[in-house]
Amino acid sequence: AKVKSTTCHLVFPILPMLRLAFILYLWRYVGSFSPKISSFDRILCLKPLFSSSDKDQSLSSKRDIDNDKLRVVIIGGGWAGFSAADSASSSSDTEVLLLDASPRGPGGLAGGWRTPILKRPVETGIHGFWRDYRNTFDAIKKIGLDENDILTSYTPSILVSESGRVAVAPVLGEGESSSAQISTNLPEPIRDIARSLPPPLDVALLSDFKSSSPLSLIDRCSAIGALGVWADFGQEDPESWRRYDKMSAEQLFLGVAGVTPTLYQELVTPLLHVLPMTPGYDCSAAAALSCFHVFALGSKGAFDVRWCRGSIAEKIFNPWATLLKNRGNVDIQGSAKVSSIVQNADGKYEIVVNDGEQLIDCDAVILAVGGT
Repeated sequence: AKVKSTTCHLVFPILPMLRLAFILYLWRYVGSFSPKISSFDRILCLKPLFSSSDKDQSLSSKRDIDNDKLRVVIIGGGWAGFSAADSASSSSDTEVLLLDASPRGPGGLAGGWRTPILKRPVETGIHGFWRDYRNTFDAIKKIGLDENDILTSYTPSILVSESGRVAVAPVLGEGESSSAQISTNLPEPIRDIARSLPPPLDVALLSDFKSSSPLSLIDRCSAIGALGVWADFGQEDPESWRRYDKMSAEQLFLGVAGVTPTLYQELVTPLLHVLPMTPGYDCSAAAALSCFHVFALGSKGAFDVRWCRGSIAEKIFNPWATLLKNRGNVDIQGSAKVSSIVQNADGKYEIVVNDGEQLIDCDAVILAVGGT
């Protein structure tokens, strides 16, 4: 993230798909990224999976549609789009078309790609798989993949600020913590006590902070005020959201919580860059607290992370696309940028793709795209 010409990079817990502040409000009501959809519809005669356009086809003409089936179009071919297609196509009374603007293949930008010369995987969506990404792990298993073949073992997370490396958070999940990853700056009795503490106290005490870190003891102690604010915020409490939504994250931490400017710059700012993905002055305090609660402070070992053993598209989305297409009622189309969606007088929808190159009629539309 870049703020005021200062670049800050952080390898820390982030969930894919992508995370604007208003989406956090929905998390109170949505328990999974997989929508629970009972029935959907059908579109026939679609182009093959991520094929190039056939100029000889009359793409501007509307498709012939079997009206006995409910027809659904899902816009967005990332994690949310594939999850929606997976759920929707479970009924034989539906047929699903998944559209993605990216020409790269299943998963779109979320699936990443390989560089032309060195063939190295590049991921623009979800990079790591943190311990609390339970829905993602469930999706991998549902596809029929062995997550241990797809993902590495859990590794520590590294926090980096504009000053360099700040700290390494050890693997703290049950049965997987290693004394070699625990900070040696603490006496053994204190380390034993710290291991038994709930988050975020355990990770705060056991993380290995760089010896040359600008964070002083006073800076670290100022975090106590932030703990009080975090304890006061109710993730499921509408009144908490209304109260904390009236101020920015910067006002919350520097003003209300009273953390020092150094702690804010070295610790809080990098977390804000990677969790709500925005600078503190432009982020709701409620959104920031919700992100910290969901992704960082909610459970033991939340910072433990696994990495894909290759391209996410190759390891996950390609097998997922094959599974969906083999059902016989799913088609996936790349290079399909939706230009407009119009609801007709009969309640059905007309979708214009690639500025009129293709017109699609359907009964339902699912937007599985980011806030931008």
